[in-house]
Amino acid sequence: MKKTAITFVILALGVFLFPGSQYAIASSLTQGDYAIQLAERLGMGENLSVDAAIAALTKVEIMPAKGFKPGDIMNPVIADEILSAVRKACKKGLLNSLTCCKELVPLPDKCCEEVDTLVTSLNEDLELLPPAPPKLPPPPPRDPASQSY
Repeated sequence: MKKTAITFVILALGVFLFPGSQYAIASSLTQGDYAIQLAERLGMGENLSVDAAIAALTKVEIMPAKGFKPGDIMNPVIADEILSAVRKACKKGLLNSLTCCKELVPLPDKCCEEVDTLVTSLNEDLELLPPAPPKLPPPPPRDPASQSY
């Protein structure tokens, strides 16, 4: 009985953990490429170089926790860090000069919603959304004859 339960737990963990790690490394998009696409989507310029895109984003405090590493592969964790940075920068008013926000200056909450939608849409387009948390199977029914402590 214990051997079967242990085997089940190991298999369940493998099923839940392996797809998540595979998902995180499936992309070949670099952080530099992502920075270009993000800066352009936010209206910070067109045909930007990696350095120009990263400089524009960093100027308004949009960057991953450990900064951009242009040659490193982009993954859902970094995308989520950038989305969090976008939300913080917007709340600070650092994004009010963006084209999408200029029209909404009297409505700062709408600006933040618009920017959030733009970044989330980019992450969806690039398949950089974090995997949903695994749904664990329900616990096995308790044996009424067993003692509980």
